[in-house]
Parts: sequence; structure tokens; C-alpha cells
Amino acid sequence: PVSIDLAKDITPRILDFNTGKILEYSTVVLEEILKERDELLYKEYTTLATQKLKRQLLLRYIEKYNERHPLLIKEEL
Repeated sequence: PVSIDLAKDITPRILDFNTGKILEYSTVVLEEILKERDELLYKEYTTLATQKLKRQLLLRYIEKYNERHPLLIKEEL
């Protein structure tokens, strides 16, 4: 049997719907986004105790941001 580990080739990214840019999936990028767009979440995220904890909760804070700022799609007629 042949096994191909595709997980090694997958690099997570963040799609910024405001700018259309694809950004690095990192704590630094998330902090910049939160700093510019959601002061409350930014303060909450930056007060996490360690960089390791920030990395562990990165996806959760992206989810929190998405919950607070839902994507609205305009329907064209």
C-alpha cells in the first residue's frame, strides 16, 4: 500500500474578506486584524498569558471575530 500524507502540504491561511487578501495564519496577523477592527477582542487576546496559549486559541478567536462580524452577502438581482 502507498500512503501519501497530504497534511504536510496543507498550510492554513486567513482570508480577509475586507481586503480580499490571503494572510498568514499566525498570532501576529490576528492581533493586527483585531487591533484595527475589534478593540474588545484585541484587548482580550493580547492579555492571554503566553504566546503558546495565543497559538492554541488562535482558531477560537477567529471564530469569535466571525461571530461578532458576520459576512453579509448582497444579493444582486
